[in-house]
Amino acid sequence: STLDRSSAASDVYKRQLIVNFYENVGNVRVIVTSSTGEVIYNEMVQTSTMPSLVIPLKDQEKGVLQITDGYNNVYGFLFL
Repeated sequence: STLDRSSAASDVYKRQLIVNFYENVGNVRVIVTSSTGEVIYNEMVQTSTMPSLVIPLKDQEKGVLQITDGYNNVYGFLFL
């Protein structure tokens, strides 16, 4: 499967970003950056063995979630 908008969903709960992968899209990199461009989270995830991911957001008010397989990119904007 290729990475597209229907491959994953995210939600914010108690200052944690929860990312769920609905299908195996292989290895993807998950990056969260703050509104100032600081990288808060940057990890490679194997979606076949890790279908969900919880990322602490600390004191972030705004930011960007990026999920990429190296060819395709999915972005989400965070407003807390």
